[in-house]
Amino acid sequence: MHVDPLIPILTAVLLVVVITALAARILRQPSVVAFIVAGVLIGPHVLAIIEDSAVIEKLSGIGVVFLLLFVGLDLRLRDLVARWRAPVLGTLLQVLLSLLATWIIGAILGWTLARIVLLGFVITISSTAVIVRLTSSGRSVPSPLRRDLLSITVAQDLAIIPMMIVLSLLAGDSISWTTLSLQITGAALFALALIGAFHHESRLALLFSRAPRDSESRVLVALLLAFGIAMISAAFQLSVALGAFAAGLLVSTSRRGQWVRQALDPFRVVFSGVFFLSIGMLVDISFLVENGATVFVLLGVTLLLNTLINAVILRLLGHGWRESVYGGSMHAQIGEFSFVLAAIGLGAGIIGAYSFQMTTTVIALSLLIAPIYTSGLSMLIHRVFQGPSRSTGSAAGPRAEGR
Repeated sequence: MHVDPLIPILTAVLLVVVITALAARILRQPSVVAFIVAGVLIGPHVLAIIEDSAVIEKLSGIGVVFLLLFVGLDLRLRDLVARWRAPVLGTLLQVLLSLLATWIIGAILGWTLARIVLLGFVITISSTAVIVRLTSSGRSVPSPLRRDLLSITVAQDLAIIPMMIVLSLLAGDSISWTTLSLQITGAALFALALIGAFHHESRLALLFSRAPRDSESRVLVALLLAFGIAMISAAFQLSVALGAFAAGLLVSTSRRGQWVRQALDPFRVVFSGVFFLSIGMLVDISFLVENGATVFVLLGVTLLLNTLINAVILRLLGHGWRESVYGGSMHAQIGEFSFVLAAIGLGAGIIGAYSFQMTTTVIALSLLIAPIYTSGLSMLIHRVFQGPSRSTGSAAGPRAEGR
């Protein structure tokens, strides 16, 4: 009997994922760790179950769309407006402090300005997917802190567009004014749509209440909504992930739109898993063995630096030190969109092949150990900050705090 060659590959991948997921559960680690470890195992550098990563990279792109769609669904537009300082000032401070840190390091090591800016941008971006998992995996995270962490991360993702423009300028590339005009127009239209939803919530609720009743039709309509708005974003030369986030934020404006979340949740589980598999596949074990000392020094410096920078930012936003350090540890990893920036740097000649491999390895490892790092630091925080914390929430870290 003829068997499609894709079936054995898919079966092997699922077997590895299930085994690593069971191991992660025994070790009380979130599924993010299981998927990344599984990606390392099935990738071209270990078991080589999947040697051509082109297909899974495309699927991971769909995963990013679903991840940001659900981030938008988790946020409330009114909350973002009420606490605009967190995403705007938080992201601005993150960029400036990260650039300052890389400038100091770069001045010592003799880096070019373009390299300093590139690596500063790379460590600025945190992973929306990881933070969503960390703040919704049974941890005691106060709602105000969770909202600030998510809003800052989303703002960092949106900052990827001006970062790409700056890197193009530093690399000597010319900016297409047609493209720039399209991006500005698209951003303005999205802003107007969100403002309209904010001021006409009742009309939006009426629209969502007319959704089809049967589950099959709801799944199709929800998919069309998510990918339709994402494609509109792409038509204006903006990120499809940005369009997906805008779609989620638009839906979250009305409680009548919660059927979208229910209809798409199974797709989110599958494609977000594929995304993290693709992250693990980027880790080259032989490169890691040969350059282990350098990789882990850079990883440690990056985690500690990002924790410090984000803790200071969260403290300035009104959270207590205990909450701020805990939240800073959640923001310590480097995000998935940093892979895009690193690829731009490689293509523009800002960094070479070795530096690109080093950068992607550190990013992937930071995503891999993020849950372990946060858990370990939360225990240390509990020992250091024994007293009550001045905070905007009711708890921080693994235990509740007093006011």
